[in-house]
Amino acid sequence: MTYTQDGFAMVHEDSKGVHIFEEISLESFPSCNDYKGSSTRVAEDDIAIILKFVGRPMTIGIDPRWFEYDVYEILVRGDVRQIFSQNLERVDS
Repeated sequence: MTYTQDGFAMVHEDSKGVHIFEEISLESFPSCNDYKGSSTRVAEDDIAIILKFVGRPMTIGIDPRWFEYDVYEILVRGDVRQIFSQNLERVDS
């Protein structure tokens, strides 16, 4: 899903697909310049490894109901990138 129920973009999407970046600015989200660094094009069925919890944007409340805005650092397609939890799905082996 590229947008939250609140209408915030959770990834960068263009004609070439969906891209995730090295960093999501926790200080400025939501704004027009939230994604920083190099990007990686990803597909819905890509497998990623969660490396660590990064945090939650400062403008988003601490209530657990806002979990979709939690940011994680992941390893995907050989690159370390950050992504919102809304865009992650648990895969059981």
